[in-house]
Amino acid sequence: MNDNIKARKLKRGDKIVIGGFKYTITMLNLHFGGKRERVSMHMHSKHDADGSFSNMNVPADTVFNVTRKK
Repeated sequence: MNDNIKARKLKRGDKIVIGGFKYTITMLNLHFGGKRERVSMHMHSKHDADGSFSNMNVPADTVFNVTRKK
């Protein structure tokens, strides 16, 4: 099931696509305060042979295309 979901509604284990590459979210943090809410994500990439991780910090209202299993 593919849905367009705001970053603040993402869950650990969701699969997202960024720039044509698939990532699995392994950790999420919602940051309050300042001018805007932000979400920090720690992701595992399927395209890296060594299984490296990536970090990303985005505004909480950023929309992602998410694949979730039922």
